Amino acid sequence: MLNGGGFLSSPLDSTGLETWGSPGPGRWITVYANSTHTWAVVAGLYFDTVGAAPSRWHTSEQSSTSGFIVRHPSGY
Repeated sequence: MLNGGGFLSSPLDSTGLETWGSPGPGRWITVYANSTHTWAVVAGLYFDTVGAAPSRWHTSEQSSTSGFIVRHPSGY
């Protein structure tokens, strides 16, 4: 998603996303990252590998925000 949107120049793991972009929540895209997991909120929808299959997109939060560093792409 971040690569397709042009927000990454190369792949990053969850640790790399802890320092990516700008700090804090974004207006349209917010990434929550720690050393073991990353999930995001995009335009009010949650993208997380935790939760019900088959979709990774959810209408409600699947992971707690506790213990995550919050980042966003500048301007978004």
